[in-house]
Formats: sequence, C-alpha cells, structure tokens
Amino acid sequence: MSAGDVKALTLEDSSAVHVPCTPPGRKPGEAQQTYVLTVDARTIGETRVQGDELRQALVDFAYQLARHTYRAVDCQESRTFPKELPRLPAA
Repeated sequence: MSAGDVKALTLEDSSAVHVPCTPPGRKPGEAQQTYVLTVDARTIGETRVQGDELRQALVDFAYQLARHTYRAVDCQESRTFPKELPRLPAA
C-alpha cells in the first residue's frame, strides 16, 4: 500500500513504512541509493487481535511514528503527509 512515495509493507505480525528522507547536511546525489526513513513495527507473543485487524493496527502505528520521526530528524524534502494510509482491503 502507498500514498505517493510513502510506501508500506505489512505482513502477518509486522509492518514497515518507508519515506524518502535526505538528512540534514547530506546531498541527495551522495548516496548510491535514495535516502529513506524506515520505521518497523511488530508484535511479539499473543495479541488481542489477529489477521487484517492486526496488520492494519501495525501499519497505522508505524505510519504515525514515521510522520513524527520525519519532522524530528528534519528531512530536507518538503512533505505533506496524508492523515492516514489507505485502508487494507476487506478480507
């Protein structure tokens, strides 16, 4: 799932959100690949919810953490984040 160039991957018990982010003091051309901020969220052990409900909760958590971290690390790119990522399709 994605919203523009913000990409999310969600599996059974983990999710990752990737946002292009050039850190302060770096130039986009310095890296061999694009700079990206990655946030991972996962569960350990039993959870109250399962399946798509758990996957949605994990990706939502990772996305909100990525939004906050993006501002905190002062990425060079100017970005407006959508309120949320698209919802997972209903099973």
